[in-house]
Amino acid sequence: MKTTSLLIVATLVMGLSFTSCDSAQKGAKDKAKSDKETKSELPMEAKTIQINTNESIVNWSGTLVGVYDHYGTLDFKNGEIFIKDGKIADGSFVVDMKTMKPTDQNYNPEEGSTKEKLVGHLSSPDFFDVENHPEASFKIKAHKNNEIVGDLTIRGNTHEETVKNLEIKNMDGKMKFHGTMTFDRNKYDVNWKHPVKDKVLSDDIELKVTIKG
Repeated sequence: MKTTSLLIVATLVMGLSFTSCDSAQKGAKDKAKSDKETKSELPMEAKTIQINTNESIVNWSGTLVGVYDHYGTLDFKNGEIFIKDGKIADGSFVVDMKTMKPTDQNYNPEEGSTKEKLVGHLSSPDFFDVENHPEASFKIKAHKNNEIVGDLTIRGNTHEETVKNLEIKNMDGKMKFHGTMTFDRNKYDVNWKHPVKDKVLSDDIELKVTIKG
């Protein structure tokens, strides 16, 4: 009977020890997670961040439904973000439309399909009319949770759009912002239709934006 009691006590002590260890490990992990989240938060003090145009990029993609995608990049011309009370309070960005660069491989030079031809087509009045509208811009209006609402201007047309899936990271004092946006090209007078009936160009253009500053 005495032996049985000792075994029970020993078992309880070991159980408490393991529970204590697990709690300590969990607490350490939670603290590390909390520290990581805190590090990613925007500063509370008012601050203006000038974007690094050499490290910031816009990735774009458009789909010829049922056929293939075209995608590529655009460079920023300038931009800044104003932070206040831990939120993005204001900001604006200008994209140089003349820096359009396809990065996909859906081309056939033997059939006259090349990256250069695509850039020429997208730069024409059928699409973005880059000669007359060499810049596109975005003006921030509001920041809530992981979304930013602002005015997008393309071809002289301005409409409210939303940047979604916003991620903000603080990397040794330098900020990195990443988000996505999908807009209807028809709202901006990009109304080109494919001449081949079975080939339909999607109305949606998708953007993935990475900004560093």
